Amino acid sequence: MLMARATFLDPRLKNNGFVTRSGYANVKESVTLRSRPLSAAPVDALPTAMPEQRCAETSDMDDDDELLWCDFDRSAAVEDRNPQASAISLVRQFVEEPNIGWRDNPLVW
Repeated sequence: MLMARATFLDPRLKNNGFVTRSGYANVKESVTLRSRPLSAAPVDALPTAMPEQRCAETSDMDDDDELLWCDFDRSAAVEDRNPQASAISLVRQFVEEPNIGWRDNPLVW
């Protein structure tokens, strides 16, 4: 199973390294399940201050910058607390990207 996961995660191969669709589907499910803990941030790693509190604490910005960035922080403060959905989304994005060339370095990807 390790080699199958490595084949799936190689951006040069992805689904091209499998003989059967069921083998590909099993490995994709396995990688999704194993990536779920990676997408779940530990509770103590989450920011403790809400965007409004962080904006109030920043005094080194002028008024225009503060208005712009505080508004951005409030709109971008959507928290993704569902690790299964995050894992599924990450694997789907990876699979949908085109494969890189055979001679390209997969570590650069």
